[in-house]
Amino acid sequence: MKKPDRLVGYLKLNDSECAFEFNDNDFTLSLYPPTTKDYDIHSIFEGVTGFNHKEHKWIENLKLTGVTSSGSNIIFNVQDFPSNYNGFKIYNVHWYFCYYNTLNEKSIEGFRIKGPEIDLFYPPQRALKTKIDFSEENHRIKGMQVSSNDNNDCSYCGKYRLIKGVDANIELSAYATIHTDTAVNPIDANSIMTTWFSTPIDLDVLITAYYNVIRFFEYVTYRNNITFESIDIFFNNEHGLRQCDGMLVFPSKKDTETHKNVKKRIIGYDLLLNKTAKIFTLINKNKIGFGHICKSIEDRRHYPVSRTIMILTEFEREYRNIYGTDYNRSEEYIDVKNNVVDLINQYSQVQHGKRRQYAKQLSRYVNDRDNSFETNVKYALNDCADIMDIFVKRKYKGNYKTAVDGIANRIGELRNGIAHSRLDLKFKPISLADIKIIEELTYAIRLKKIGVKNHECQKAINALFGEQFAL
Repeated sequence: MKKPDRLVGYLKLNDSECAFEFNDNDFTLSLYPPTTKDYDIHSIFEGVTGFNHKEHKWIENLKLTGVTSSGSNIIFNVQDFPSNYNGFKIYNVHWYFCYYNTLNEKSIEGFRIKGPEIDLFYPPQRALKTKIDFSEENHRIKGMQVSSNDNNDCSYCGKYRLIKGVDANIELSAYATIHTDTAVNPIDANSIMTTWFSTPIDLDVLITAYYNVIRFFEYVTYRNNITFESIDIFFNNEHGLRQCDGMLVFPSKKDTETHKNVKKRIIGYDLLLNKTAKIFTLINKNKIGFGHICKSIEDRRHYPVSRTIMILTEFEREYRNIYGTDYNRSEEYIDVKNNVVDLINQYSQVQHGKRRQYAKQLSRYVNDRDNSFETNVKYALNDCADIMDIFVKRKYKGNYKTAVDGIANRIGELRNGIAHSRLDLKFKPISLADIKIIEELTYAIRLKKIGVKNHECQKAINALFGEQFAL
C-alpha cells in the first residue's frame, strides 16, 4: 500500500461525520464542521473531553475512524486534547492506520518493516552475488558481475509470546531490486523484518508488537534515533500468500543517525541468530530498561550526572533480573533475613495507626536490602571474566583481579555519592573508564544469560562500543 501524497476525507465523531485534513509535516489532524450552522461545533464535538485541571489525570488517547478521499479506511490515534481555532479542532496524532476493505483491523496476521537500522542489522548484500575477474598481467580488474541470488535470503529468528495464546514469529529477509532507468545504482538491495502471528490479532496488539521492534533496535544500537521507512500490514489471502493491504504510519524522526561509524556500532544478526527472539521476550516482559539509551552515537561521548545515574540504575536492574536478590549469600543469611521480615510483619498485625505504618516500612526496608553495589559489580565482573578481560586490561594497569577491585570500589563510591547528593563529589578521569566498563558489563551479563557464547559477546561489545579489537 502506497502512502498518499495528500490525506483528506471524512471521520465519524459522536454519530456525525466531519471532513478532515491531515498535515504530514507536523503530524496533526484538522476537523471541519460539516455545515455553517455547525460552525460553533457544539453539536459535533459534544462529548469530546478536554483537560480538567482539577481532575489530575492523564490525557487519554482517542481513536477516530473514517474513510479517505481515495476510498480506503483510516484510523487516527490522537491525543484527546485538541486545540481550537475558531471552532475548528486540531489534534496531535500519535499514529494512523490506513487499510483497504480486504483487511480486517481485528484480524491482522502480520507486518513487515523496512528501514536503515534493519539494513544495518541484517545487511542486504546477502541477496547479491559479486564476481570480480583480475588480470594476471597487471593485477587490475578485468571485469565484474553483480547479480541477485536465485532465492531471496531469509533467516528465522525465533518466536516470543506476545500475549496469552499468541506467539510472534520473527524473520529477516534480503532481496535485490533492479533500476533500469539509471546507471548509478542499477542493482540495489534491501532488508525486511517480518513479524507474523500464530493467531490473528487486533490493532492494539499490533501496536505493542511494533513498539517491541523499536525497543529491540534501540537495544542493539544503543541509541533511540531509530527510523523506519514503511510498516506494511498483511493478511494471508486465499492462495496462502501475504497480501499487504494496510500501512501503519508514525511521525518521521528528523534526527536520523549520520555518524560515520553507524554501520559498525550495532550488534548484528550474525552474533545473535536465534537468540534474537529471546531479547524480544525480555522487552515484551519489561525486563530490559531503556532510560540509559543514548540519543545518538555522538551522545555516547558525554557522561553528565543524569546519564551516569541511568547507566548505574540499569546495571542494578539487570543484575537483579539475572542474578536475583542476595545472590551468592549464604543460606543462613537468607534464612535469618526472612525470619526477621516475618517477625516484623507479625508485629505490624497487632499494631495500629502510625506504629503499624512504621513496622511495614521497616519490613520493606529489610526485605529490599541487598548486597552493596560494589559487591554486585565485583561479582558480575568476575562471573564475566572471560568476556570482560580484554576490555578491562586495555583500560587499567595490573592484573584482572586488581583492576576489578579498583573498579568496584570507585564505582561504588561514585554511585553512593550521587545517591546521597554529595556536594564534594567530583568525577575523575578514571571515572569515565569505570562508567564505560559498567555499560559494557550490563550488556555482557545479559548476552551471556540468553546463551550468546563468550567470544560472540566480545564481538558484540567490541562493535557496539567501538573498542576496535581485532576479534
